[in-house]
Amino acid sequence: MKVKGRLTLISYKRHEPFIKEHEDRETIIVFTHGILEGPKQFIELSQLAYKRGHSVSALLLPGHGGSGVDFASSNSRKWMEYLEESLSQIKKQYNSIILVGHSMGALLSVLAYSKDSRKIDGIVALATPLNIRLKVSGMIRSIKIGMGSINNENALEVAAANAFSIEKSSILTYLSWAPRYIDLFYLVKDTRKKLSNIKVPLLIVHTKHDEFVSNKTLKLFNKRLNNTHKKIVTLNNSGHFYYDDNDLHVLKKEFELFLDSLSNA
Repeated sequence: MKVKGRLTLISYKRHEPFIKEHEDRETIIVFTHGILEGPKQFIELSQLAYKRGHSVSALLLPGHGGSGVDFASSNSRKWMEYLEESLSQIKKQYNSIILVGHSMGALLSVLAYSKDSRKIDGIVALATPLNIRLKVSGMIRSIKIGMGSINNENALEVAAANAFSIEKSSILTYLSWAPRYIDLFYLVKDTRKKLSNIKVPLLIVHTKHDEFVSNKTLKLFNKRLNNTHKKIVTLNNSGHFYYDDNDLHVLKKEFELFLDSLSNA
């Protein structure tokens, strides 16, 4: 993968949820991050959505944004319940909701829709791990971030570190995370079963060089979403967290077009 452009390393210890609302608007975009991640990775997309007149909200799942012990004590049930409760409150105020999820956040978004589709008019699924593929490069990069050994000149490492929301922890604490990864696999299994339930427009964004998501994911989307208005966008020069300049431009453009198509429906 050719890396174009440089990124600035930001602190990944201060991920916080955020919400920015327009008065008298009926649509809100709800962003849900993936495992170990946080809301900061949605800053650019949320700014685009807000400029187009939509309210935006980026959630922080239980166990994230804090210590490794906090993360170890969380689980998929708490993540799912938190998203469901958040959407339940949002539905009291808004008549139209668009879900945007990255990685595990995409899984949770699909599952939340399957349980209660009321007022959900579209889903954007970024780097959805329906088939997980662990590349050595991704594993090494994750270990370096966990150890706090980040090369500020490496855009791939910087992008991953910026998305990471858990504080540096001990080896024993990292080992205690094993059940959370098992939770992730169960979420994958459940999401595969629920894909056929989706009846709203779906924008699927997959990166060709994703370090954690197999290209076989697209086959599952195509197989199980035959009756859904879906669009699949493949970014050829990006990874799970990193987008090169050209791919980022494509992502933003497709995101804007998707929002506009729902507004005009």
